[in-house]
Amino acid sequence: MKKDGPTQLSLQKACNMYKGKATVKYYNNWVIANCDEELLNYYRWWVYKKTSVWLSKPKSGAHISIVRGDMEFGNWPKRMEGETIEFNYNHNLECHTNYIWLPVWGRDLEDIRFKLGFNRKPLKPFHMSVGNVEMRLSCVLERAFK
Repeated sequence: MKKDGPTQLSLQKACNMYKGKATVKYYNNWVIANCDEELLNYYRWWVYKKTSVWLSKPKSGAHISIVRGDMEFGNWPKRMEGETIEFNYNHNLECHTNYIWLPVWGRDLEDIRFKLGFNRKPLKPFHMSVGNVEMRLSCVLERAFK
């Protein structure tokens, strides 16, 4: 990623809300939606510009967890793997200790959970992790995003 600025993103703005697309993937009892890495890069750059702190990328890259790996479910309907879904998000980054994320929501995310026998809404709200920092730098993030 260039440190002198973000790459161009084609985002559709509507009432402080953006739309994105992602691809459904299953692995190790997780169901995720893989998102555009440039979206993640843009917000990591934005956090750097605001705080002078570079975030580490999430281990799984740009994604939304639909079903977390600590939950077991029956047969995965393979027809859903590779399917493109839509989601919504806003640019109001949220912070907790040393993690930063974007809130996301969408009917497609809820429908997948429902088809697998789960509540439409997860216990922890849908989100896309933007990154994290070492604990010693968490106070910088918390001050910037309160």
